[in-house]
Amino acid sequence: MPYLNSPSTVHVHWIQEENQILVPDTDVVVGSWKDTIYGDSDAVLFDELDEIPQDGLITAIHHTDPGKPFDPFRVTLTDGFDPEVSDRHRLKFTASGPIGTELKAVLYEGAVIRAESPYFKIKPTMDTYVYTLTTTEADTITNYTNLEVRILPSGNLSHTSDSFLSV
Repeated sequence: MPYLNSPSTVHVHWIQEENQILVPDTDVVVGSWKDTIYGDSDAVLFDELDEIPQDGLITAIHHTDPGKPFDPFRVTLTDGFDPEVSDRHRLKFTASGPIGTELKAVLYEGAVIRAESPYFKIKPTMDTYVYTLTTTEADTITNYTNLEVRILPSGNLSHTSDSFLSV
């Protein structure tokens, strides 16, 4: 299994409509993620995650405890506005990881979950994963200036190497 020691990478974008892209702008939960390999080593992680377009591993954060459970990472998003439509709301991330890696993205408005993607089986090569919110999920969002995204692993996933997160 050649990919067991390869890094995991994740790029996160919350997209609503084509004319509005919200990106990370504040760390909420960082766990054991760091910005010391592909970042500026300032312990502020969102600034490695806010590039448009995403820049791969030019700037990224990494999980510092290979072989231990993958903990979630959570960021707030830049302020948006209500597009007053219920379609074209998408939660998008790009990822690669060791065989067996499964991730999902959860969209929060404050402390309330507004949308949750299914778990995606992450490939060992970079690929994009998109979840389109249902019209019901989109309609529940009332404050586009209070959104957060959390990336969660399936179960008690452990990595055998450093894992990376980038936008």
